[in-house]
Amino acid sequence: MTAAGRVEYYYCEVDTWHTTHANGIEVFYFPNGQTEAHHPSGTKEIIFPDGVIRRVFTDGREQDVTPEQLSGPVKYPMPEDRDLHATESSGTHGPAHCRVIWLERSKLVQL
Repeated sequence: MTAAGRVEYYYCEVDTWHTTHANGIEVFYFPNGQTEAHHPSGTKEIIFPDGVIRRVFTDGREQDVTPEQLSGPVKYPMPEDRDLHATESSGTHGPAHCRVIWLERSKLVQL
């Protein structure tokens, strides 16, 4: 857990970061550049690689929004590789080239 109360995981098989914030919002950073914030209420905020920003409500409604309308956690930058410390995988999960990754402030997992 970070000092700010975030827990950060890296799923190496799919090259995806998953950050859980203290307020329960989960943010996913996908390798194609898409970022999604999943709120405890079920609402999602999605930043698409082409720059479109959309809010999806639990009833299925969708609304395009501006960057200023996004919640704080989805605006956090993706964790950077420079913070990583890689170790050889000793487990049987995942492809052989996938490594178990550890972040100084939280454990990153291999699924």
